[in-house]
Amino acid sequence: MKIIEEVFIEGAFKTTVHGYSLGSGVMTIGPDFRCIAGENEQGEIVHEVIPIKEKAVLLNMPILRGFYNFFITLYWLIEAQFVLKKLNSMSQKGQTDFKAKKQSSKRINTVSIKTFWSLMLFTVITLFYMATANAITKGVISVMQVYDISSKQIIAFKMLNNTMYYGLFILLMFLSMQGKRWGGFTASTHMAIHCLENELSMIIQSQVARKYSPLHQRSGSLYIVMTLWSLIMVSSLWLSPMTTTNLITRFFLVFLVIGFGYELRVLFGKDDHKLSRWISEVGLYIQLLLVSGATDRQIEIALTSMNHVVPMEDGKDSWAVL
Repeated sequence: MKIIEEVFIEGAFKTTVHGYSLGSGVMTIGPDFRCIAGENEQGEIVHEVIPIKEKAVLLNMPILRGFYNFFITLYWLIEAQFVLKKLNSMSQKGQTDFKAKKQSSKRINTVSIKTFWSLMLFTVITLFYMATANAITKGVISVMQVYDISSKQIIAFKMLNNTMYYGLFILLMFLSMQGKRWGGFTASTHMAIHCLENELSMIIQSQVARKYSPLHQRSGSLYIVMTLWSLIMVSSLWLSPMTTTNLITRFFLVFLVIGFGYELRVLFGKDDHKLSRWISEVGLYIQLLLVSGATDRQIEIALTSMNHVVPMEDGKDSWAVL
């Protein structure tokens, strides 16, 4: 298919540099730095470069690193929204750099506090949604048990029910995004990454980036699909009562699912065998719901963000080092 041919480019370099849409800008993450870029009120491209602290040896262990990366990325995405809001009111001359200016420390602390409470609010809303969904599911299952419905039918119902609940939750999250603008920045980050993997020159114009697909086979959507599918399976097969012990067990299972999902993503990203190609294709079709046409300005912002996080050392951002 044309989509597959455009995305899977033979001989392309596989980078670990990846980006995320922020609605009115992008955040690109590299091995040593992450860069948040957007456009200010004067129409200028502004950015912040933030160093990434070296992880403890324990957090680089398989499974554990996936769990850590999943939640630290969520934290960074929320934090980036506050940084981007600050950038929107700055001029190019007045913009600051986190790695160079001490006077930014007060602003960092303010952003961190706002990020923490936003993350807590998101967690509370998510837990409330999941608790409501579980309560409804338990009520229906209780009725099914009264009428002597078989265990297989109950499991089948729970799988279907959870799929609908998770799907609705993800759909609501997508609808809350900023429509075409959000999708345009998602597409622009994918184009920028394709440029990094295929172009020899780092001086890239938006016209060059446009020849590449707005989809990417190692996008985070692949990780979302695998993790969501795994969580649905675990939740569907877990029929024990909600005791404290079972809640702890559920948390441990979620930890394993997220961790294994990350390891599988790393594995499939390294190899191009048929199974990894098929799973990547599933991720590409999910991405079709997330991307829209990117403007030249959005591509320029994505390229600016990416260029500030590409390591000077050759191969440091290679997918093979994961």
